[in-house]
Amino acid sequence: MNEDNVKRPSIGMALLPIITAIAIFVVGIGILEYPAELMLLFAGVVFAIFAMVNGNSWDSIILLMGDKIKRALPAILILFSIGLLIGTWFIAGTIPFFIYYGLEIINPNYLYVLAFLVTAIVSTCVGTSWGSAGTIGVALMSIAQTMDISMAVTAGAVVSGAYFGDKLSPLSDTTNMSSLAAGANIYEHIKHMLYTAVPSSIVAIIVFFFVGLNIETNTTQLESIQIMIQSIDELFELNILLLIPAVIVIAGSIMKKSPLIVLFASSLTAMILALLIQNVSFGNVFASAVSGFNMDMIAETLPNLNEGVITEEIESLISGGGLYSMYNATFFVFVAFFFASALEKSQTLNVILERVIVFKNYRKSYLCVFADRVCRYQWDI
Repeated sequence: MNEDNVKRPSIGMALLPIITAIAIFVVGIGILEYPAELMLLFAGVVFAIFAMVNGNSWDSIILLMGDKIKRALPAILILFSIGLLIGTWFIAGTIPFFIYYGLEIINPNYLYVLAFLVTAIVSTCVGTSWGSAGTIGVALMSIAQTMDISMAVTAGAVVSGAYFGDKLSPLSDTTNMSSLAAGANIYEHIKHMLYTAVPSSIVAIIVFFFVGLNIETNTTQLESIQIMIQSIDELFELNILLLIPAVIVIAGSIMKKSPLIVLFASSLTAMILALLIQNVSFGNVFASAVSGFNMDMIAETLPNLNEGVITEEIESLISGGGLYSMYNATFFVFVAFFFASALEKSQTLNVILERVIVFKNYRKSYLCVFADRVCRYQWDI
């Protein structure tokens, strides 16, 4: 199909796929609670069909999608690297190390505000929201689960702190890209973001602090925390050397090294520590890196392990990660880019936005004329 024959839709025709897509999202996701990825794919098909009806070829949509994915490839690779990092940190004992001492030190009433502050500091140091949320954030979520504290509020605190630090970090790729796109100095850019970031963070800290004060700690909850601490102590060899993978991430980010190289170096170090300190097999180390960590991998190294140490609670708490754990996120990225490419080729959004701008300018001109006539009338009087 010749791309020169591409037709521009009218405002009426442009509204049809937009309304259809909105209906798919509202009914499919909001009412029927179908997977968002599937609904996004259906909406993308609607726009793709509309684009082809107006003269676009299927190949042009796929080529545009390929260009978008090419630009986003570093972010996709970082997603996989974080999955690799979490899996290796679990089997090395790095995340269990954070959980163990977090349960011993952190007061449940201050967990929300600490989750915000800690992830904000780490994210500012390393320059990545995904990295801080995927490492220290995972440990904080595990602590919240053990303490029977709201996972939703804790996740909100972790994400808020991670993005706050990421936006204000001179090491952040998105912050650097924003300043480059605007033609501004990076530190001037950060200085102006402080005007909105600092007040919002102060409000967040106050809210998380007072919400945390309402947490009631009962005897049963304290007993479960102690059981968890004892279980981690029996399952893992806790050593100060387990902090090395975390130090590599922070040091590499401060030195402005490539995030992919830093994350891979940290994962490789964690794999070596798992072999040396936790005494796990090569096969289990690689399995944890690819498919995620589970308690059977560590139990094999402890033939005299007491029964009942590996409970259902600890299995759900200390497990996961791996490259496979990021497949859903990366699949969503691919579907989102297909939707964006089909939407762009259909030109529907451009047509509607242009009409809105014309209408806005018309209203503005009309009001100016009306105001001018009122002023003239009053002057004549």
